[in-house]
Amino acid sequence: MEAAPACVDQPNGWNQPFIHLAPDLSCEEIHVRKLSEATFILFAVTLSASTTTVSVNDERGGVGDSLINAEAIVAVQILDTDYTATAADGPMYAHAKVLKAVKGRLSDESKLRFGESAWCGPSYKPGEFRVLFLKRVESGDNYFRSSPWASLCSFSRGIDFFFLADKKEVLSLASLKSFLREVQDAQSVPPGISVRVDQRDNASLDLFLTLSNQSTQEFWLNQSRVTASYDANNKRYIRNVEFADVKDGEWVKILPSRNVTGTVRIALEEVKGVHDIALLVSHTCVCFPKRCWTGAVKFAPIRLTKH
Repeated sequence: MEAAPACVDQPNGWNQPFIHLAPDLSCEEIHVRKLSEATFILFAVTLSASTTTVSVNDERGGVGDSLINAEAIVAVQILDTDYTATAADGPMYAHAKVLKAVKGRLSDESKLRFGESAWCGPSYKPGEFRVLFLKRVESGDNYFRSSPWASLCSFSRGIDFFFLADKKEVLSLASLKSFLREVQDAQSVPPGISVRVDQRDNASLDLFLTLSNQSTQEFWLNQSRVTASYDANNKRYIRNVEFADVKDGEWVKILPSRNVTGTVRIALEEVKGVHDIALLVSHTCVCFPKRCWTGAVKFAPIRLTKH
């Protein structure tokens, strides 16, 4: 049997926010399954709080400061979206109703049109309650040609900001600053993650990911925004982590010392001939005023080795 693989650093080109690395972790063989006619050995690891952290206050400047300094901050409900131009790296456009103006000249109950760069991976849907951090688009702008406002998504590091509709009255510049500090604090203690694998049938296998709360306070995750990504055969795959008995888009609360288990399904054809899968688990949204963890954790690769 081969020795357990060394844990690896962040791969080049993975532009994920707040990545927690585990360069010195040992790897433990935890499960063995017979896949097709060969036996494969799975190695995995649980991340600890000692991982290196790229936080909201790193050398590039704090996310909180950059967003609070936006020209306009508004709590809105998304009315409609237009992704027509994003396929060619153009902006997404959306209309929204302002439910509360936190900062700037926009007024409550007004409607606005804004754009967001395709490079930020916009994911807005009609009906969502979002907090927008906006800048005014200058006349003659060659990118945002049909919108007076654009989101400051380059400063948000890939985080989508939601809010609870029944909490809009307590949403203020001061409470938003406090909330962003809580987001930062939650990032400093990423969830522990362990994994086991089972072959589901002749065509697929399931990864069972257990996320545990290693902090002293509860935190929340949005089921539809927890993803697992990996490279195999020169392709990148991004899969949603599915939690049992949780509806799409529903928020899941994890109490201290508790955990939640989700499933990722992988087609065997995708990993044919592949010996290692370097898994990256990400959560990319927060919801005011919930205490949320956002970021990404990468751990020792799942090694599939013929025995």
